[in-house]
Amino acid sequence: MKLLLGGSPCTHWSIAQTRNWETQPVGLGRELFRNYLIARERYGPDFYLYENNKSVAPAI
Repeated sequence: MKLLLGGSPCTHWSIAQTRNWETQPVGLGRELFRNYLIARERYGPDFYLYENNKSVAPAI
């Protein structure tokens, strides 16, 4: 694999979410992020890009 692209699970980590906003490193958002890390480790891409979510809670 040459390139792996990913991004923060905005539905769970963005302040735009009015319900179920995750503020701790647990929950579905964390699982989605973990899956990205597993894919990076498993496929060992030459390059990877992970977009950050500006409004992610500090604990995450």
